[in-house]
Amino acid sequence: YLFFFSSRRRHTRCSGVSWARRCVQETAAIEKLLNSYAREPGVRSLEKLTKRICEKIGLKYLREEYKENEEIRITKDNLHEFIGLPRFDEKKMYDTIPPPGIIIGLAYNAYGGNILYIETMKTNFDSVDATGKATIIQTNQQSQHVTTTTPIRKGSLKLTGSLGDVMQESIQIAYTYAKYICSQFFNNDFLETSDLHIHFPDGASKKDGPSAGVAITSSLLSLALNVQMEKEWAMTGEISLTGKVLKIGGVKEKMLAAKREGITNLIFPISNRVDIEEIPEK
Repeated sequence: YLFFFSSRRRHTRCSGVSWARRCVQETAAIEKLLNSYAREPGVRSLEKLTKRICEKIGLKYLREEYKENEEIRITKDNLHEFIGLPRFDEKKMYDTIPPPGIIIGLAYNAYGGNILYIETMKTNFDSVDATGKATIIQTNQQSQHVTTTTPIRKGSLKLTGSLGDVMQESIQIAYTYAKYICSQFFNNDFLETSDLHIHFPDGASKKDGPSAGVAITSSLLSLALNVQMEKEWAMTGEISLTGKVLKIGGVKEKMLAAKREGITNLIFPISNRVDIEEIPEK
């Protein structure tokens, strides 16, 4: 906020707008400017956008769209009239509790932090059950059930979403560990026998790194056990083949991304406790 107002004073002089003191920016408009237009680290983009706002006001004044003593009010609803449409949109895809298999992860990228949806869905819907048995009802008067000798079905895994090599390895690790959890603790063979499709939305953005391992494992277990995740929960953490949760980076950036999207409950590795305690509450 301080940089915005100091930059505005500088650019109003350069734009020849001597009456900028009558220009009012609402707090919501400044927040939208920061979150939807200038997420990059540093203040270079923010300064360019501030300059563009001042130049646009000066142009409107020269075109006599404003009266000389008229108060100019910039709100979140008319901000696009000065600097165009937002560069960054909200990433939240679900306003209510998402269905089983949908988990929100936290990612770190060139613009800081971001939330990352992980979607897992079953793709085989045939009539043969997990044991390879099928029921055939004959058309004669006395129905007869026949058990086939079809071998036990094995599931498969399909990945989409512009994923890097490290993330694909992380998915395979999470898949193996999730199958172990289902088998040992729930006597559940859903992951063993189902064809699964794991997708990461926003396919135009490259995704890589191991820190989504916990979220991927949770997505698989959520689908296998038919359990929904609360909508305002997100998680991050690398997972090992034996289920150990490892330390990750970008804690501050991921927390800011979650706050920006209105997510209030976060799950981090216990080994990141020191990083979290160093971040101020406000």
